[in-house]
Amino acid sequence: MVSDQQHQLVVAQNQALQQQLQSLQVRFDQRTRMLLGKKSERFTAPDKEAPHLGLFDPAAAPGTPPAVAADAGEAATSVATGVAAHTRKSRADHPGRAPLPEHLSRRIELIEPAGITGVLTAPGHYTYLGYDILGTEVSERLVVVPADIYVLETHRVRLLHRRDRTIHLGELPDRVLAKSLADESLGTDVVVKKYVEHQPLHRQAETLLRDYQLDLSRATMGGWVDRIATTLRPVYGTLRRQVLTTDYIQMDESGILVLAGPEDAAKQPRLKSQKSRCRRQPDGPARRHQGYMWLARDPVGGAILFEYHPGRDHALPLKLLEDYEGYLQVDGYGAYRTALNKLGALATGRVRIVPCLVHIRRKFFEAKSSHPQEAEQALQTFRAIYRVEKEARKLDAVARLAYRREHLRPLFDAFAAWLESYRDRVLPKGLFATAIGYGLNQWPLAEAMLEDGRIELDNNGIESQVRPLALGRKNYLFCGSHHAAENAAVLYSLMATCKARGVNPREWLLQTLRRILTHPINRIEELLPGYTPPPAHTPEQ
Repeated sequence: MVSDQQHQLVVAQNQALQQQLQSLQVRFDQRTRMLLGKKSERFTAPDKEAPHLGLFDPAAAPGTPPAVAADAGEAATSVATGVAAHTRKSRADHPGRAPLPEHLSRRIELIEPAGITGVLTAPGHYTYLGYDILGTEVSERLVVVPADIYVLETHRVRLLHRRDRTIHLGELPDRVLAKSLADESLGTDVVVKKYVEHQPLHRQAETLLRDYQLDLSRATMGGWVDRIATTLRPVYGTLRRQVLTTDYIQMDESGILVLAGPEDAAKQPRLKSQKSRCRRQPDGPARRHQGYMWLARDPVGGAILFEYHPGRDHALPLKLLEDYEGYLQVDGYGAYRTALNKLGALATGRVRIVPCLVHIRRKFFEAKSSHPQEAEQALQTFRAIYRVEKEARKLDAVARLAYRREHLRPLFDAFAAWLESYRDRVLPKGLFATAIGYGLNQWPLAEAMLEDGRIELDNNGIESQVRPLALGRKNYLFCGSHHAAENAAVLYSLMATCKARGVNPREWLLQTLRRILTHPINRIEELLPGYTPPPAHTPEQ
């Protein structure tokens, strides 16, 4: 006979195993969706449940679905909207082909009736003997001519003065790629194709060989990239200071593989967070090391900073944020808070952490499989918040702040109360419990969004800067050394800043390479992408 105590023990074990199985099934479904399913986190509340998913009824009991908000602004009141029926436009409603840009040069191709030849009287005007011109049917198409690669011969004239017998030689201008077979224009093309268009060097070399019968090794092209990045380091340092002297930045990090040889391993300190993808004997070949690109973004000034570090611990934030003062918008990764605590920046209020609402929302999106009704309540709230923000973004920072305080404050307060209602009512494990814990930890920090209209609701602006890095590393797979990864940080920073400030990266890089060797070092900030001189001070009357 089984005793009551043994029976209770078996029941408890069964319940624990059921919970464990449910947790593992949820995580398995989540990983399967990440690998094989849609990556989109788009959420649309079901129409039939729309009246039961609000969070704004003060009479609702804690943890129960409250009613929909009644007065959160026109942009936030309607949570579930119908989708209009799809209607196909007729060809008569089609606006037609957009005109081709006027700034492109034009060449005329004349097609005459068979056997009839006209006489050119003026550019684009013809006359036909015995015929009256009724009109001309004009069509346009774009023509692409492949890049023109040619050899530029520099002839330095050497002269001997007949009277004083002195020799005079034409002075060779300083060049970043001096004593190499590449002009700065070719070096610019290589850098832009790799760090903007994500083409690794071996593909560029194959293209040059195929189209122009120009055989260049990857080592040669890598040498050009290294020299250009080294030359641009003073500009990169100025950009770094510019980002870190603002009072509002966003930060994020992303991994990048690096080939760490024996000499690199001796130079780089071993960190606890360092991971190698394969074992390496002391005198063996290079190993693949998991390094990290840390990003910092100035959302107001449009400057982007990449900085490479071998690890993902708090060492790099500790270095970057040593003298920083202001708002720091990050996700919930603990390295930032650890670094700020060691610097004493949080205790003194020198730095205020601002959360990312998209990361909070993502936790509830991932919890839909285990707690669909509760997760949809949270997702509906974020939907309402971003409807308000869509209208707020049309305003300047001051007006945006006033609009947020009027329309976002009720949503923020209601969601904070909803989170509190689940503090002691969820199991300590599971995706929904993780979402609640993450929200309780991060949501109080969102108060800064109602104090400064410049602050974004999320970190999407800096996460979009990770995409070029992700596309690039998928193509070139890894950086050849820690030094090469540091060069990549320099070039990614400057190219991303060009894009953020609406500057053509090819034009900027070529002009900068031709100016930088003779440019005064005390005015190096003038070489930054999108530099605008400060307004001239008029003397006081």
